[in-house]
Amino acid sequence: GTTFRDEVVWARIEEAKRLLADTDEKVEAIGRRLGYASLAHFTALFRRVEGETPSSFRDRHHAGDRD
Repeated sequence: GTTFRDEVVWARIEEAKRLLADTDEKVEAIGRRLGYASLAHFTALFRRVEGETPSSFRDRHHAGDRD
């Protein structure tokens, strides 16, 4: 099963993915907005959950880059 902490992390990462895809907000600002004190911690957690960095995710999904 999953823990409450796992559910919180999942929800934060889902919101991070939405913000990365739909906004031009800086990755560091997104991490802070979601409660992470450092860019390094946010990036490491995002990579562990999604298998790529927030910047890589944005490069592949950003709405401004779509035709």
